[in-house]
This record gives sequence, C-alpha cells and structure tokens, in this order.
Amino acid sequence: MANRAIDAVKRPCFKIESAFAQPLAGVDEAGCAPLAGPVVAGAVVLDRDHFPRGIDDSKKLDLETREAIFGRLQKVARIGVGIASVEEIDTLNIYWARMLAMQRAVAALGFEPAFVLVDGNRLPRWERTQAKAIVAGDTKCRSIAAASIVAKVTRDRIMCALHEEFPDYGWITNMGYGTRAHCAALTALGVTPHHRRSFAPVRAALAGRLSHADLSVYNAVQKLLYLGVILCAIVIVLSGISIWKPIQLRELSLLFGGYDAARFVHFFAMAAIVGFIVIHVLMAFLVPKSLRAMIIGR
Repeated sequence: MANRAIDAVKRPCFKIESAFAQPLAGVDEAGCAPLAGPVVAGAVVLDRDHFPRGIDDSKKLDLETREAIFGRLQKVARIGVGIASVEEIDTLNIYWARMLAMQRAVAALGFEPAFVLVDGNRLPRWERTQAKAIVAGDTKCRSIAAASIVAKVTRDRIMCALHEEFPDYGWITNMGYGTRAHCAALTALGVTPHHRRSFAPVRAALAGRLSHADLSVYNAVQKLLYLGVILCAIVIVLSGISIWKPIQLRELSLLFGGYDAARFVHFFAMAAIVGFIVIHVLMAFLVPKSLRAMIIGR
C-alpha cells in the first residue's frame, strides 16, 4: 500500500509520510557530482501543522526561494546537517562519503526519529531498521524535499566561502561543478586542496601540471628499469640456473665475449632488478596515486 502511494505522488507532500511512524526525518544530499568541495546532507523533521509553504525539490527552486524557505525551516523544523570532506570522498569514494554525510545529518538532529526516509535507492550502513529509501524522494516527499533545500543551501554557502580563498575557479557560481570555466582554471592554475583528486578531471589536471622535463625523466627511468628486468631475465634463462643460485660467469663469458663483459652484464642485471623493486616500493609509499599511475602505467 505504501509503495502504491509513493508511485502516485506527483509533488512533494505528506502523503507518503503518513504511512510511517512519527516523528519522521527526511534525508537528502547535495554535491555528489562536483569536482571540488564536500558532499553535504540534510535531515529535516517537519511539523505538519506549521511548515513553510513552497517546499519542493531544491533543483526546481531558484536561489532566492531556497534561501527564504531555508530561513523559515530554521525557525519551525528540526534540522541536522552532515558533511563528508574532500579527503573522505577521496578515501571512501563519493558513494560511501554520501552515505556517511547522511548518517551524520541524522545524528545531528539531536534525537532519534521514529522513521527515516532517504532520497535514492540505497540506505546508509546503519543499524536502524525503521528506514526506507525512496527513488526521486525529493520530488515526492515533503520532508525529503526540505532536506534537499537544507543540503543545497548549506553546501552553496560553503562553496561561496571557499571562493573567497580561491576566486579564480568560479565556485561562487558553479559551486564546484565541472563547468567549462572551472575546467579551464584547473588546467591553467592547477589543483587546490579543495579539489577531489579521485575524480578523473582532477587527476588529469594533476598530470597536466607536470613539466615536460619531469615527464622525460620519469619515462627514461621507467624504460631503464624495465630494460634491466628483461636483461636480468635473459641472463638467468641463458645461464640455465634458477634465480636463487649464483650465476656462472663462464657461460656468460662465452655469450658476451669475455669475463669482463660478463661481469658487467651480471652486475647491471642484478642492480636493475634490485633498483626496480626498491623504486616501486618507494613509489607505493611516497608518490601520489595519480602520479604513480602515470609512471608505471596503471
């Protein structure tokens, strides 16, 4: 019955919420797609007898209307805001960072709602059983729509504040989304601490900021290391022994025309494979993942 009611709703209202226990919190997020800034979630518990008119999906409202409704919500509704940082987005990925922000938003309400309605098709990883995910919930459920306004206004204000610190990226208007002007600034000016390094355009900008001289050095080192490994493998195979036994220089001298040449090949091969291993181990700990991907090709 509740599912039929959800399918029938065309605009945000309380029809869906009447099927669940009260007090009920609606939850939504803002900022999954941008290249910069945190992801922000809002949780709202509305008073059905006293709530702002005009609540709708935040994407359908202009800036002035969103701000006005947000101001009225602060006076008459219970509001919680949860934020997942850029560092958490890059560590967890945007999907789980979004879920984390939603969990924090509900916790920030300051009390335990009897039921939670979440926009989307999945619930955060929490222990509560009294919760339901609603696809396009911000267009159907008034509480979720209110939460979308809280999340959107809060995040927009954060991005406007960050714009004061980095005014050349246009965050006051694009809110961190990958507009043409934002991407052009990324290419020209590079990446800020507020950019999401796990997002492909930011990774590309990081790569693009490397000088041609740096790239030449990296490419030369890469080729030298792989050449050493190949040569070492050839030496081991041709000498007819396993890698754990001393290489017989007599066989190598016959192949390379003398003991001096054989000793050089043996030393170079061993040094190359040791260097290959050491450098890759160091890269795993010291070099950023995006740059490491450029150097070793993965």
